[in-house]
Amino acid sequence: MNPKTEKQSVALLKVEECLEDGSLLARPQAGRGRPKKDPVRILLPKDDLWRRAMPEPGARFLARMRQVEKNRQEKQNSYQVSIIRRFRPARAEKEPSLFAAVLIREEGEVKLARPNKNERRAWSIKGNANGAKIGDLVLARRDGYQARIEKRLAHANAPGKWGAIAIQEHGLPETFPQTALAELKNTDKNPHLAEREDLTDLNFITIDPADARDHDDAVYARPDDSPDNQDGWRIIIAIADVAHYVRPETALDKEAKRRASSAYLADRTVPMLPDLLSQNLCSLKEGQERPSICASLILTKQGETIADRCFRAKIKVRRNWNYLDFQKARQSEEHRDLWGAHQALERERNKRQPLEISLPEQKVVFGENGAFHIAPQKILESHRLIENFMIAANRAIAQKLQNAKIEAIYRAHDDPAQDKKDLFKTFLSSFVRNAPSHIKNAADFNKILERAKDSHQREILSLALLRAQAQAHYSRKRAKHFGLQCEPYLHFTSPIRRYADLIAHRALIALLKLGEEDGKIYPPDFLDETAQHLSEKERQHQLAEYDTLDRYAAAALQTKIGKIFSAWIVGATRAGLFLRVKHGAEGLLPLSQLGDERFRFNPKTQTLQGQRSGKIYRAGETLRAKLEEASPITGRLRFALAAK
Repeated sequence: MNPKTEKQSVALLKVEECLEDGSLLARPQAGRGRPKKDPVRILLPKDDLWRRAMPEPGARFLARMRQVEKNRQEKQNSYQVSIIRRFRPARAEKEPSLFAAVLIREEGEVKLARPNKNERRAWSIKGNANGAKIGDLVLARRDGYQARIEKRLAHANAPGKWGAIAIQEHGLPETFPQTALAELKNTDKNPHLAEREDLTDLNFITIDPADARDHDDAVYARPDDSPDNQDGWRIIIAIADVAHYVRPETALDKEAKRRASSAYLADRTVPMLPDLLSQNLCSLKEGQERPSICASLILTKQGETIADRCFRAKIKVRRNWNYLDFQKARQSEEHRDLWGAHQALERERNKRQPLEISLPEQKVVFGENGAFHIAPQKILESHRLIENFMIAANRAIAQKLQNAKIEAIYRAHDDPAQDKKDLFKTFLSSFVRNAPSHIKNAADFNKILERAKDSHQREILSLALLRAQAQAHYSRKRAKHFGLQCEPYLHFTSPIRRYADLIAHRALIALLKLGEEDGKIYPPDFLDETAQHLSEKERQHQLAEYDTLDRYAAAALQTKIGKIFSAWIVGATRAGLFLRVKHGAEGLLPLSQLGDERFRFNPKTQTLQGQRSGKIYRAGETLRAKLEEASPITGRLRFALAAK
């Protein structure tokens, strides 16, 4: 850069974000800490002081800035800085004093590494290690720019260490309050079921993952014998009657609401309800009589619901199936009716055209002595069967409550925002030929996926399509569910693991007068507050689940450092390229690794382009990348371009 064009200034900066490439996003401040301008990108000096005490979000410092890059396409210009003075962050902006960390050895010194992708420095230890050893997970307390070890949380080789990190980092509860556990002592373990409808002679089954420890829902089907509904079906979806055990305003209820839902980490479950309920009394176990709330639906041959009835019953599940075994038993005469009703629901589904993103779930499979591997879980027709039955029940209950003008918590999924649609269309035009110019509904997205040439291309398109979607959330206001292409819609079928479902159960019980103590119709203010809380907790749990899976992926790839991978680009940013490799593991290929020329990010096309060569990197392209770093502590993967 020509020195005559360099701009220098002094500014008070507040750190907003630590970027993946080690730079900072900081906003210049005006008087009394008020924001002055848009945030800028800060390129950090590489001296020892910065490595020992890198600024974190919320930190303020006075610095002399020198602009090193001018890019009209980007809001964030880049600056080199030299520190004049640091300022302590305001009390409200400080991070919690306690944090999880892993003991590491760095340059001959034992230090603490926080499991945070955006924190590069290790913490010096004040005092002794409190019995912890290298590799152990500990709870530490900040003490200036150092930290004291409070206690050891997990041994270096302990199974489940990575899940334990997520619990600490995201503040997930590890124990239930004593008041809630005390209520369990008075729980009726043999509830009086005589007054309920007796469905114990029906062939109910559950179908769940092989490692499921609780069973929310059971299904039953038979042909409809009405002459007015030829080739129609009668189906019953029986749901665990959690409302019978968890009454409104009890300590158990308050704790369930606080947790909002169960969190399913790769190596453990953080349940919404205590084990006595979630894995025993409420779980629809094989051969055990259980109280349930049933949605009995009459379907036409085309899968349309023409009548429904809801009631409380007692059932006895004939068998707890897992998805794979039930799929293998598809030809069994015993379950012919379930598959027949499923085919009717499939016809209705094809007419409705919900969004059909088929990205297989990545799952950590554990072996003996702590061994594990990550494998994609194949999507089976048995998954579709249960999904269709549950959607039918959820829609029926939502419609029943709406018709009765009963306030509830709905599941909302907004249409994709226009800017995300535009980005997806830009990506699409560079990825497939004759890309459609208009995308209005889920059916249009499905048509795009159908044009994928192979599974690899379909996965890339599915990822791009998924990132174009709005975040589903809970709302008191009835709203369209874009992904399912239906309205209204709510959650009803999983009250063991979702509080929103329990709210729907209580509203239904109150509406149909199925039990005065168990039912409750909540006021709008409560539902608004609860819907927002449930949405926030859902995102918290998702982040904990993703972070845990990232750590296992990094641990699985730790022995592959230096190996060349065929990777595809899933995103381009100012920091570099995000790559995806085997089993869904994702990592960063930093901008500095793209070559000895300057690359600029185009936010409109989401591409990086070399200023000298004109080389363009965009999502969907495949390249050869060498794994440079795999950090299980943070879940961070870092790549470099492999030599051709």
